Amino acid sequence: MPDLSPDLSVELGRWEGRRLALASPLIIAAGCFGSDGFGAGVDLVALAGSGVGAVVIKSVTLRPRAGNPEPRRYPADWSAGSGDGSGGVSGADFVRLNSVGLANPGIERVLAEYAPAWAEWPFPVILSLAGTSPEEFGELAARCVGAPGIAGLELNLSCPNVGGAGGSGSGVGPGTVLAASGQLAAQAVIDARLCYSGPLWVKLAPNVAQLEFVARGCLRSGADALVVSNTMPALCIDVDTRRPVLGAGAGGLSGAALRPVALGLTQRVSNVVAAMPQGFNRVPVIGAGGVFTGRHAAEYFLAGASAVQVGTAFLEDAGALGRIQAELTAYLGEQGIEKVGELTGALRGAGVG
Repeated sequence: MPDLSPDLSVELGRWEGRRLALASPLIIAAGCFGSDGFGAGVDLVALAGSGVGAVVIKSVTLRPRAGNPEPRRYPADWSAGSGDGSGGVSGADFVRLNSVGLANPGIERVLAEYAPAWAEWPFPVILSLAGTSPEEFGELAARCVGAPGIAGLELNLSCPNVGGAGGSGSGVGPGTVLAASGQLAAQAVIDARLCYSGPLWVKLAPNVAQLEFVARGCLRSGADALVVSNTMPALCIDVDTRRPVLGAGAGGLSGAALRPVALGLTQRVSNVVAAMPQGFNRVPVIGAGGVFTGRHAAEYFLAGASAVQVGTAFLEDAGALGRIQAELTAYLGEQGIEKVGELTGALRGAGVG
């Protein structure tokens, strides 16, 4: 009997040689793959064939970073709950904040000690890069040329959890500045593209005034996909101690609370892509923020995304992607959709386009 289940495969990228073929549109987001962001504690055998299209390895910088002080995550226990992002609790209690502060061993050690193993993993690996200037992104990208196990790069222009003019965790760090400036964001993509010829994704910030301008600049400068979006700068306070719940103060809001925001941004960026000249108007958008179910993923596709990144759900439950894939497959079957790409941009009603 022929396999009548919907086709979940996607191709991300417009130009030959910079396209990435994935068996599934579900991608593990940067910083969420294992306890260290590099895969520690992850059962790769169990994960193979469980809905993972690709993995984005946590952001790496030129030099090692110790990261922000503990606690880095709120609440401390992100254990699985109802499968919808609520952690088993109701109302406003299912907030998820983190402020890791780009803790990493630096690009040289990552390429020497971690990257060789990635070539043996059963899915493509994208390496996230974080720099403080366009020139730094160029240098980071240059060091990745020819490195084993790297299928592409994601430029993290938008981390809210590194110190800048406003201090650590203020949301005014170097990444936020880059993401807020169309000129600086475009130059970061140009500098990386001049050095690196493979797939180049760009992760945008959710809290910039000129998102469309930034997105257009990144597209014209050589981005092969736009990821929408990073976490939203946010704050929670312990009223008993009168202190922030995170060691760095503010952090990044993720999980279910971020999804409506990121969905709206995904639609806006997708509209920018659609209005671009021939060629640029086929660059894929990757939605990110609060995907816990197959129907959540479908929301992003309808808003214009070609794939989605899953972060908090995977941290809460290592089997989340298998469940999300099964739910997405069931939804596509119910809708009579043969290929997941048919859903991209198929939103109906007010506010479309």
